[in-house]
Amino acid sequence: MHVLFYDDYHDVGGHEVMTMHAVRHLARKHSVTCIVYEHNTRLLAILADMQQKTSNLSVIASPYRSRRLQECRSILDVRAHLHIRNKMRQARPDVVVVAQGRIELSTLGLLAGKTAGLPVVSYLPMAHPLRIAGTRFGSCIREQVDSIHYQLPRRFVTCTESARKTIESRNRRAKVVVVPNGLDYHALSVRPKAEARAALGIPIDRYVVTVVGRVDYRQKGQDIILSTLREHTLPEDCHFLVVGDGPCAADFRNRAGRGDLLEKITLLPWSKDMSAIYGATDMVAIPSRYEGYPLVLLEAMYHRLPIIGSRVDAMADVLPEDWLFAVGDARGFTEALNRARRSDGVVLSRNREQVVRHHSLERFGAEFEKAVADAIG
Repeated sequence: MHVLFYDDYHDVGGHEVMTMHAVRHLARKHSVTCIVYEHNTRLLAILADMQQKTSNLSVIASPYRSRRLQECRSILDVRAHLHIRNKMRQARPDVVVVAQGRIELSTLGLLAGKTAGLPVVSYLPMAHPLRIAGTRFGSCIREQVDSIHYQLPRRFVTCTESARKTIESRNRRAKVVVVPNGLDYHALSVRPKAEARAALGIPIDRYVVTVVGRVDYRQKGQDIILSTLREHTLPEDCHFLVVGDGPCAADFRNRAGRGDLLEKITLLPWSKDMSAIYGATDMVAIPSRYEGYPLVLLEAMYHRLPIIGSRVDAMADVLPEDWLFAVGDARGFTEALNRARRSDGVVLSRNREQVVRHHSLERFGAEFEKAVADAIG
């Protein structure tokens, strides 16, 4: 089997991480070609490292990337479409897997694969309507264009039941396979709490609630922390650790500084080494307005940490009702925090066991491989 992966996003997010795990698994025994954006240096570095370990992987750098209104651009940009289609035909794969994240991303790959006459699989972790994703400009027209792209794949691979239902409502002919995210939990480590707190400058007597992810209010919802601290009473020892970079990071820091809230918040950039972060953490919060299956959810479950999350997507599927709150509800966030803080060890141990049993990388890779192979037939 020869599998071609197409991903023209400019950065590495959660769906790129899982796509690379799928590439790594398939390249053990199959031929794999990846077409990726030529200036996505992080993704190219990951692929270059893989190429050092296998001869089954080839990489094609493309000058095209997903931009704003990409679902419309892909239809109108005939030159880009023909370029990608020719690259796919030259590679001669048995199947094309388009790593999308959201339906509007990497749509050039959908169109090129379809017009090249190849079976196309969309790896689509998030299938939210544009209004939920916070898109206002031309959303009605863009939803109609998105409907065209939903009809192109022969098969979809997604990661949650809620996404499966949404995709099936948009394309009733394609098969939708749910492959939950996997975690390389053997690589996870945690530094002792006192050492981790000292390294991060957080007093040992604080109760640390950690939020990990791109600082982007529209999706990740970190602004709820500011609303909670201003409008509601939290336990005196409560301290927030916000980890990540993103378009709203500077605004978050400025707003926290204006409200004299920085003594209650520690802001850190994203790091490959999360051992100190999890070592310092007492609870994880995921206040996202929409998600797929965030890896931080699995990591927190593996580390036996209580987790509070918005009542959406994987959080709604996995977390106990007492740990959930409505999107953007600062009062509900506060109440969920207080309830989860009283969690017993039985629930936390059960979460860890669930990760080990059902969310290994080996299981993810095997189920992804089966979904792709079935699409060829």
